[in-house]
Amino acid sequence: MQVKIVSIAGPVLKIQTEGKIGRNDRAGDQEPIQNLLGHEVYSRKVLLSLENSDLIDSLGVAWLLQCHKRFRDAGGTLVIHSVPPMIMHVLHVMRLEKVLRIAPDEASAEAEAIGDTHGEHPPDQC
Repeated sequence: MQVKIVSIAGPVLKIQTEGKIGRNDRAGDQEPIQNLLGHEVYSRKVLLSLENSDLIDSLGVAWLLQCHKRFRDAGGTLVIHSVPPMIMHVLHVMRLEKVLRIAPDEASAEAEAIGDTHGEHPPDQC
């Protein structure tokens, strides 16, 4: 799996995966997003497109969960979008759509990331 920068302009950083999401030739402790953009990336709003990936294995699922946790812990936001049907099926079977932030497309993902208040919901308006 490779992670590539799509855009660094605007309020959100856009990246994408390419190839199978999971085990690769890298050492197990290396994190592709951090290697590409540095540790500070976890405090930013990031959109992750999976449209150029077609498979995911258990290590790929673990990687997505680990990324989600790193962003949450650092005060950032990770929104996954454009998930191919086979990968979405795996995530759905594991009920990960309840944990991960998944949007159907880039526009929806960007709207969700920009509207993010880090888990806080605005008070009800009367």
